[in-house]
Amino acid sequence: MSNTGNKITTKQELSERLGISNRTRAKYMNKLFYAELKQIGYNKNSTILNAKVVEFMIKEFTIIEN
Repeated sequence: MSNTGNKITTKQELSERLGISNRTRAKYMNKLFYAELKQIGYNKNSTILNAKVVEFMIKEFTIIEN
């Protein structure tokens, strides 16, 4: 499901793609998965997400949904 390519993805776009609210996305990214995301370049204050962070979140939500 690595469909991110070089497209710039914002936190808002990621929330929409995952079908969750920004508040729920923030809870997952800033609390539950923060340690893992920080290792792959996530910064809480950044609006733009790198492809590795987007792929990680999509993978995790695919697992959670199933």
